[in-house]
Amino acid sequence: MRDTPLHCNQSQRYAFGGLLSAAALLALVLNSHAQTPGTLDDNFNADGSLAFNAYASPIFIEGGAIDLNGRIVVVGNVSINGDQRIYLARLHADGTLDDNYAPNGQTYVSSFSLNGSLNDALALPDCKYMACGTAGDDFALFRFNSNTAVPDPTFQQDGYKLVSFGGTDVATAMAADADGKYVVVGYSSLNGNSYFAAARFAANGTLDTSFDVDGKRTIDYNGIGLDRAYAVGLQADGKIIIAGTTGSTGDARTLVCRLNQNGSLDLSFGNNGWIDVLFGYNNVWDESCSSICVLSDDRFLIGGSQTGGAAGSFLLAMFASNGTLDPNFGIGGYTTATTTQFYQNMLYSLLIQGDGRIVAAGSGLSTSRICRFEPNGAIDLTFGTDGWADENFPDGNISHLELDAYGRILAIGYANDFGNSYDAMVLRYLSGLNVGMVTLALESSLLIYPNPIQESATLRYTLAEAEELTIALQDLQGRVLATYLNGKDMPAGEHTQTVTMPSDLASGNFLLVFSSPKGRMSVQVSK
Repeated sequence: MRDTPLHCNQSQRYAFGGLLSAAALLALVLNSHAQTPGTLDDNFNADGSLAFNAYASPIFIEGGAIDLNGRIVVVGNVSINGDQRIYLARLHADGTLDDNYAPNGQTYVSSFSLNGSLNDALALPDCKYMACGTAGDDFALFRFNSNTAVPDPTFQQDGYKLVSFGGTDVATAMAADADGKYVVVGYSSLNGNSYFAAARFAANGTLDTSFDVDGKRTIDYNGIGLDRAYAVGLQADGKIIIAGTTGSTGDARTLVCRLNQNGSLDLSFGNNGWIDVLFGYNNVWDESCSSICVLSDDRFLIGGSQTGGAAGSFLLAMFASNGTLDPNFGIGGYTTATTTQFYQNMLYSLLIQGDGRIVAAGSGLSTSRICRFEPNGAIDLTFGTDGWADENFPDGNISHLELDAYGRILAIGYANDFGNSYDAMVLRYLSGLNVGMVTLALESSLLIYPNPIQESATLRYTLAEAEELTIALQDLQGRVLATYLNGKDMPAGEHTQTVTMPSDLASGNFLLVFSSPKGRMSVQVSK
């Protein structure tokens, strides 16, 4: 079980590098089906929830991802004969365990002798999975196969890469950049001091020597030695935002820094590269950042907790790209939220929906807790009960959030099975979004061809009803590269659209984004 909350960086959840089949039919339907936001989706395992444990030993889930087939992978650790082992499981989109991936859909890595835990995960286009965490005293980066739950032997020979910073090293979060490299952050502790730690890996798992010469570095804030990083976000220009906490109990504050692409501290950000802020009262509140979302305009939202004694609140703050608070969010750039049960509210994960609303989740008084906010930081009272959704899972904890292709909210974590042990837990909530649906049917007529696209392609799609439609090409960081339709009223029926790639666009993977006032969806294309 972790000592402090970990992150979810929604803006880099997928690591793209593969291609969609050119012989695939992609049928777009902008669905107007009504939903009640904040209620469990009974199409997921009958009641919207699944708790599972194949080992009768405590399982703590720290991260997860959804692959391009809609399957859900969750990662964490399990206690086996007193040893903490790396654990993962996979579920089908309907909430049933994937028995073809592993017995009972879940496994621990028995071939790996070191104690460890996985704390974050990414899904790859070939449905393999990257995960970071800790093995022994080192950062660990794993790649797992798509067809069976074992480390991929074609990755660094044994399926993993270990990196030492010289102390007790914990990798807490990861993100994939536009070049397919992986940025992994956490902290390194030595002789009673702890510092932010970061490493960048090439796609094959080797350290990227263009990052701080040897591919890794620690970042010391003013020699305090009480710094721990729990979240990472990548801006459109490749700069790296790392967030966490600094200080000790009674004086813990939110700490954020930004690195240039080469790993050096970006002195143009905040105060000489750092943001050190306490939103509450000194010696009363402790604060920590556990999650970060980078927006398409390079503003970034951080989420964490504000605690004092038994009391605790969710804490959200919005910053401009230069590290100053955004006065248009909350009050003076931040907001806090709690329930009438003003106890132990801890925020562990954030995501931003396609309509700009913000979903935050974690734990409360002996239960999981999820809350939704408007884009301006106000609580969204249309979600759940007065903006909150709580489920009756003892000691429930939501460690990680994902948004699936249909706009539904996946809440991933763990809960106590009524006093016997801790089980893995996955919940699926309705968001109220009316999101486009993609159906794949091989050897059928084409929607987009050719893919990869050299210069231009033809896009065919069908609308179930009239829509005010925008179609745009974006990179994986959300930057708009070309717009093909801009809020155009399109009637129901079949349509064709020529998609032309910008002539100066380098080869790579991109997203065709369809959006309307009812929702949005994206399809991966390549050049």
